[in-house]
Amino acid sequence: LVAATRNITLVSLKRQSGRAVTWTDVEMTAFMLLVMCLNGFLQFGILAYLDEYVVKTNVHTVQMIYREFSAKFFDATGEWNETIWNETMRPGKNNDLPDRVCGITMWNKHFYYAILFLWALTNLHEFRSIDRLVRQIWKLPTCNFGKEMLLFTERFGTFGGECHIMALTRIMRTFLLLCICLPRAIIVVWLLLIGWRWLSATHSFEDMVLNSLALEFIINIDELLYISVLPAAARNLVQRTKFFNVEEPKTFNMVETDNQVGIVRTFMWLTFVSVWMVIYGELVQDVLPPDLSLVLRACTNYREQNYGQPVCTRRAYLQWFGTQDCYPFSGNGSHGFSPGGHRHGFLG
Repeated sequence: LVAATRNITLVSLKRQSGRAVTWTDVEMTAFMLLVMCLNGFLQFGILAYLDEYVVKTNVHTVQMIYREFSAKFFDATGEWNETIWNETMRPGKNNDLPDRVCGITMWNKHFYYAILFLWALTNLHEFRSIDRLVRQIWKLPTCNFGKEMLLFTERFGTFGGECHIMALTRIMRTFLLLCICLPRAIIVVWLLLIGWRWLSATHSFEDMVLNSLALEFIINIDELLYISVLPAAARNLVQRTKFFNVEEPKTFNMVETDNQVGIVRTFMWLTFVSVWMVIYGELVQDVLPPDLSLVLRACTNYREQNYGQPVCTRRAYLQWFGTQDCYPFSGNGSHGFSPGGHRHGFLG
């Protein structure tokens, strides 16, 4: 953003002063704008495909699981038939429906909202970055000419020095707010909602954790492009170009007030995200009914009976002396045994 602002302004300054605009200036400006457009295209495109081919598929799958559960274990009046559920869970029954139903994460509200909140925090970082950027752009004074926007300084003997963006023309401020900040905000809001819907439609607990991690790569597309695509000279230019907001000297009380305002702003962001998360989970989401208390009761008992205890609790050093107590042998396979343990092998 700052590099594009600098390059566009420099091209304008050269034209105003009658100096020749070199191909390097045009190429660098066009390259920066192209990378910005590529970033937006990739993020919007991946979000659209993710919604169409991943999220909607998962929503359909989890709804079909719940539909089968509802049709099989509820009678015509909507009453829960625990007898059929217990019969389905009986050992020897070849039925994976309880596993699939109990893999739905929404019935475990604590885990469900914990993952949603963590995903919201990931997006909150982007929200706050956009908020700071907008406030920084808005605080810069307005100037009438491009030559008033930039101030070059020499520092540490670096060639060309540093570039400070001291002010913005109305056209440049509008460009930055509408073409940079607004698309970023739209992407973050869209990604937050798609992420919540995808996580709500997850039908296994381990997939919910993995999905929350997979979503983060979309946020980091701009960083990936910055590191992988931009040449070192362009990255150096970005590092040496900064927004410069002139501030009056502050007293100790003014500094304390700013700190308090920052804390209050953080608290307001967290409150907003938490309230909106609960509203989404209980009122807005369209994946499953919000009241899954019967699934909670049924699956709690099911998981305790089938997965509550591990098959073997012996420490590894004890298993060096034998594992048949935990993993007994059966069948006609050939095994070689040692007095203190066992080994699997084919004896020929």
